[in-house]
Amino acid sequence: MPRSLRIAPELQTIDLTGKKYVVTGGSSGSGQATVEFLAARGASVITTGRDVERGNNNFSKLPAEVRGRITLHRLDLQDMNSVETFANTVLSTWPSFDGLVNNAGGALMSNGSFERNGTVYDKQFVGNHVGVFHLTNLLLPALEAQDGARLINLSSVMHDQAKGLQSSRAQIHWEDVHARDRKFDGFDQYAQSKLANLLHAKSLARKYTPDNIAVFPVHPGSITKGSRFARSMGPIMRALLVPLGILMGPIMRPITKEDGAQTTLHCLLSKEALQHHGVYHAQTGIKHSDGVRGGWPYRSANPVSHDEAAQDRLWAMSESLVAELKA
Repeated sequence: MPRSLRIAPELQTIDLTGKKYVVTGGSSGSGQATVEFLAARGASVITTGRDVERGNNNFSKLPAEVRGRITLHRLDLQDMNSVETFANTVLSTWPSFDGLVNNAGGALMSNGSFERNGTVYDKQFVGNHVGVFHLTNLLLPALEAQDGARLINLSSVMHDQAKGLQSSRAQIHWEDVHARDRKFDGFDQYAQSKLANLLHAKSLARKYTPDNIAVFPVHPGSITKGSRFARSMGPIMRALLVPLGILMGPIMRPITKEDGAQTTLHCLLSKEALQHHGVYHAQTGIKHSDGVRGGWPYRSANPVSHDEAAQDRLWAMSESLVAELKA
């Protein structure tokens, strides 16, 4: 099995004193490892979690000096009011900052929908993409004010293939993204949301140059310990994850949350990454449809991910969904 990709040795001792970062979903998993790495090297970090008490407990073992550089807020990306409250908090604290890591996300492998104003919405598409889209737009002025800022969208290898019991090409279901009139498939819905994360990042990369805001979609890898990724899965699916991991050994390399932060940190901090603005970067993990297990950078095998018309269509759809969900 291939080893996890690791950041360059010189980045391990980088001095980030005075730098400021926003990392969503930083109270557990690879997000927590990212937050702790940045804060340990002198950066100030605003991060989020759904359970602030649990998140603070996770950070409690850090040295006081490092813990003092981390501020944790609650954020629910399915709720546009929560998104706007958090964005206002960030902007009132920092008129400019150095990087945004859209790390928060989750998987629902059973029917996960909610109703607003009599309309049904898919939790995965809203929480993994629409909320991220809205938050990013609200925070872009502060990134624009900081030359050399960077923006990371956590996507997934599943933006390429939805790997359920029957693997299929990931796609955006343009006429029914919320699975209102078709059979709900949790794997397919998750894959759709992760393809949306990648298309969103590529749209942003077309709007900015890397000397202003460098943008990267990344796959962190398949993290097995210290992650809350599966928190919303049903009990049966959660119970199956361990034996599935063993059975899928030939196509899956489970990694730690520290390994899972490596691709984010590479794109957030390295000079080399600036040569690949807007390009997908993938940690080792569940293999892609072309059989390659990862790379910095890595060309997605899903043709939709390179389609600028799809990027523009998704942007317009996302603006409309934000307006609907705020109404």
